[in-house]
Amino acid sequence: MRQVYLDNAATTKVDSKVFRAISPYFLSKYGNASEYHGLGVEARKAVEKARKRIASFLGDYSDTIIFTGSATESINLSHKGLIEASLAKPSKNKAHIITSVVEHKAVIMTCGHLDSLGYAETTFLPVDVFGKVKLKDLENAIKDGTLLISIMYVNNEVGTIQPIREIGKLIQKINRKRK
Repeated sequence: MRQVYLDNAATTKVDSKVFRAISPYFLSKYGNASEYHGLGVEARKAVEKARKRIASFLGDYSDTIIFTGSATESINLSHKGLIEASLAKPSKNKAHIITSVVEHKAVIMTCGHLDSLGYAETTFLPVDVFGKVKLKDLENAIKDGTLLISIMYVNNEVGTIQPIREIGKLIQKINRKRK
């Protein structure tokens, strides 16, 4: 029987080139990159090489690249980190986050947590019948204190593709007006 896999929005197989490149680190070079023994040093070198390659591709510095173990860890790091950093700077505007009602559970929970602590106000945008954010709703939700707009590109449950390019252009337009 032929198998047809239709859940690539949630997870997908590893590309064979990537698998070949990382296989040694599962089988023979599996040291803890935080340790100082031979396997650990070798693993640390591989992590740093990967960090530099990614930074170079993105046109950034390697010390700005942080590897995490999951979407939840990444979301907590980015969202909480940004809001906590904003608390250190005096501002007349309360930190504001915009997200949608169909985001990854980690986004909804993290934003709700920041909101419940009083660290940020969160606007949860509705979506249309296809699960898509309306640009007009997003534009209307943006305020002076908006620090973060967190909209997933492709929904992992239903596969809706959000208008990320248009959202980016909208943000650029609003930021130009703010200057």
